[in-house]
Amino acid sequence: MQRSSGIFDWALWVAMALGVTACGGNDDDAPAPGKADIEVKGTWSSPGPYAETDVIDDTSWSSQFGDSDPSVSTVVEYSNDDRSAVILTPDDAAYNPSTYSHVVWTKPAAGSFYYCIAAYGCASADQAKNGPSDDSCTLSDVDASEPDDSGCGGFAWTKLTAP
Repeated sequence: MQRSSGIFDWALWVAMALGVTACGGNDDDAPAPGKADIEVKGTWSSPGPYAETDVIDDTSWSSQFGDSDPSVSTVVEYSNDDRSAVILTPDDAAYNPSTYSHVVWTKPAAGSFYYCIAAYGCASADQAKNGPSDDSCTLSDVDASEPDDSGCGGFAWTKLTAP
C-alpha cells in the first residue's frame, strides 16, 4: 500500500484518481427508473490553495482545480445507502487511464459534505469497491470521525460546499 507524504502529493493523488481533461456531465441526466439521484448531485466547491470545483451527477464526477481543465470520470455505480461511488477514468487520462476508483462521502449537512478516495488505480470496479486480491490498486484507510483533520489515507477528507 502506497502513501503520499505531503499536501501537494495528496492533491495530485486526488487529481490522478479522478483524472482526465474533458468537459463535464449533464446535471439533467435522469437516474435509472426506480433509482434515486446520487445524493451529492450538484455543483460544489472547496476554497483554499487548490480551489476545487466539482460537478456531480448520476453519470459523471467532474473536478477542476484552480484554472486547470476539468477532469471527468464516469460514475459506474453509486449507492446513497453506502455513500459511495465507483468511478472510471477514461482511456486518455493522464494518470491511471482506464482504471477504477472508489469514492466515499459523508452525509451532506448544512450545504456541504466531505469525500475521500478510498481506492484508486484498480483494474476493475469490483476491486475498487471490495479491495483487490493483490497489490493492483492503492487503498486508503478510511475513517470519517474527524474529516477536517484525518481519516483519508492519513490526510484530511476534501470538504465540498454548495456555492
